[in-house]
This record gives sequence, C-alpha cells and structure tokens, in this order.
Amino acid sequence: MLRGLGRDIVVTAVIVGCSVLGDVAAQVALVLRVHEDSSSAWAMTALLLAGNLPAVLFARPAGELVDRYDSRALMVGCALVQALMCLPLAVSTSSGVMVTLVAGLATLTTVAGLARNALVPDMVTEQQLLHANAALRAANAIGRMAGWPIGGFLTGMLGSGSVLLLDAMSFAVLAAGALVIRTRRVPELVPGPHREGKVRAATGTTIDPILALIASSVGLVLLFVSMTNVAQVFFVKDILGA
Repeated sequence: MLRGLGRDIVVTAVIVGCSVLGDVAAQVALVLRVHEDSSSAWAMTALLLAGNLPAVLFARPAGELVDRYDSRALMVGCALVQALMCLPLAVSTSSGVMVTLVAGLATLTTVAGLARNALVPDMVTEQQLLHANAALRAANAIGRMAGWPIGGFLTGMLGSGSVLLLDAMSFAVLAAGALVIRTRRVPELVPGPHREGKVRAATGTTIDPILALIASSVGLVLLFVSMTNVAQVFFVKDILGA
C-alpha cells in the first residue's frame, strides 16, 4: 500500500500506528484503573469525556494554530509535551488529576492530528493523495486494533502504569518520526475569496453545506455508539468477571 508514496508517507504511517496504539492501550488501562479504584460510572464518564471533548471544543482554535505555524514543529512539540504528561499519569491515583491530564493529552492530540493532516497533501502529488490517506487510515486502524488487546493484557500482567509508560514511548517515537520528515509546511495568512454556494463561517472562512451534513450525521452516530462505552466496562468486569 505504501509503495511509491515516498519516504515521508511511510514514516508518517509508522508514527501514526504507534501513536494510536499507545493512546488506545492507555485508554483501556485508565478505564480499568478507574473501575478498580472507584467503580463510579460518573468517574468513568468524566474520563472518557476528557479524552474526546477537547476534539470538539478546540477543533477550530487548533485549526487556526495549524494555519499559522510550521506543522512539523507543532507535531514535535505536542508529542514531547505529551510524553512528559504520561509520566505523572502513570502513577496518579486521583480521578481529578487523571481527568485533567487526559484532557490535556487530548487537546494536544487535536493540534498534532490537524498539523499532520495538513502536511500530508504536501508529501505526495494530487494523484497520490487518496492512496496516501488510505494508507494512513489503515495505519490508524491497525494501531487501534492492536492497542485494545495490548492495553488489556499489559494492565492485567504489569498494571496500568506500564501501559502509560508505553504511551509515553509512543509519543517519543512520534516526535522522533516527525523530526525526520522532510516535508515542511509554513502557512501564509492569505484570505481566500468568497465562493458562491458556500456558507460563510463567523471567522470569514467558508464551509461546504455537504460537509456540515456529513459532520452532523457522523457525530450523531458516534453519540449513540459512545453511549455504550461506560456500560460495556461494568458489564464485562462486574457481570462477566473478565
């Protein structure tokens, strides 16, 4: 799948897979830790919200940040800070501290993810862009599928702290990989022309109505899917004893 796409896409796919693996494994470990420490559905909900809500609340500010600064530098900086944040998270037993740190990690992930996505079109030709995006989606899916069992097994054998250290290592790999990417993107703030048939946003940018419809539909689906996440943990742990 990566043949002919170039070195930068290969590196990006590897670091995406490693980063997602570490993040998913850490989520499994933290959810199990909260269940064992408090067995509180509210604490579990707060933890899951902290990991997902920043992507909604800070998507626009993160996008504006990416449009102002070097994407590769943002990727490296976010990854290094995230690696450091995982260290106190590995030993913390306070729900408040864990929720705060997870929210911080998710916020930085939002910035780094947008920076990476903005960099991809400059790594390949226009004809290769669809192929490159498919390769990165595949790397994301592989990392996610591997992260769930790895997070569960390592938590069961070594404890949740070891999984958080693994997540810190994945962020270090992400920072190192971003450093060796040759493609650079330093945006220039040039206002774009208004195009007919578009909905103008408050900041002067334009939004395609179809994009708004797709985003709302996906959000609605995710809402119902996510409602089961908390219940699943209690069902598996308390009812099945697994």
